[in-house]
Amino acid sequence: MRYLGAIALDSYQLLSRTPIAGVADLDGKKVGAVGLNQTWIRNTGAAPVSITAVSAYNDLQTGVIDAIILTPSLMRSSRIYEVAKNLTLVDFGAVFQLALAVNLDRWEALPDPVQQAIIKAADDWRLETVKRLSVAYRESIELMEENGVAIAPLTPEARVEWAERLPNVAKDWADGDPTRLKVLSAYVGALTAGGTTLPRDWLSE
Repeated sequence: MRYLGAIALDSYQLLSRTPIAGVADLDGKKVGAVGLNQTWIRNTGAAPVSITAVSAYNDLQTGVIDAIILTPSLMRSSRIYEVAKNLTLVDFGAVFQLALAVNLDRWEALPDPVQQAIIKAADDWRLETVKRLSVAYRESIELMEENGVAIAPLTPEARVEWAERLPNVAKDWADGDPTRLKVLSAYVGALTAGGTTLPRDWLSE
């Protein structure tokens, strides 16, 4: 395959029935999350609960779950902010959503001008999608605030405490695999070079 580009969702946050200002407030809470997103609450005292988009609203409304990890744009579209009025801006991060690629044999058979046009179109798609997602994120936060949701960012100190509670999931993923370790090192290096301050040195442990 010839890779052309990729996009991610907006950053995941925590919507809850009661305020959550730090990792201690998670103790005993049932937190809804999809798949690997449950990793973000391991060792925090919270109980992960697998959720679906169909059941999330009722699960929060009836107390099946106390909180949910989701992107603000999805919180907006599912209207779950109607039944949970506390949004903690944890900034778990964005996750990979989808990529564009083309069969390599087909790609190599295309004339260079066509290849260049496709590359430009793919990059335009990526940039426009990022712009739209950024707008959707901002509008979703504003909509929830207008509808009575209390919004509070997680403090840097609380972020460090939370990160230290987690198992070293990054090293666990890369353990014993030189290729994965190379990918992980490149990723962390890119984050640091881009100005991101990590709450924990995942690679040195």
